[in-house]
Amino acid sequence: MTGTILLDEEAKTDDAIGTYPDQKTIEQRLESGFFLLDKGAGPTSHQVAAWVRDMLQLP
Repeated sequence: MTGTILLDEEAKTDDAIGTYPDQKTIEQRLESGFFLLDKGAGPTSHQVAAWVRDMLQLP
């Protein structure tokens, strides 16, 4: 299984309320974002969500 993280490189933010997206750690990006996944036929969405949680060691 391979994965892709998509980032909006042109996104801007106010330094008073956060950091620039390209300066965030992977952990910060995961906390403030979501996964967009084209799972294809086969596994259920619940199975795929569980796999992602396990791979990223999320609760």
